[in-house]
Amino acid sequence: MEIRVDISQSEDLEDQVGSAYFMFVARDTNDYSRGYPIPDLCFEGEDNIEKCFLRLEYGKKNKQKRIEFSAVKTFSK
Repeated sequence: MEIRVDISQSEDLEDQVGSAYFMFVARDTNDYSRGYPIPDLCFEGEDNIEKCFLRLEYGKKNKQKRIEFSAVKTFSK
């Protein structure tokens, strides 16, 4: 699960001073090097389901970017 935190100095959304992403991964208790599959998110009861789906798609795109970035070799021997 990817969580984004936006930081601002006031209630004004235009006053954002920073943001951060946190990545949470469920791990298999028998093999900690492997991820553990979790159920899909359920948006039942949310006030703005359309926004939830937009954020879900945004997260999928970020995941693809991370995969592509990790495939690039940044160090040479």
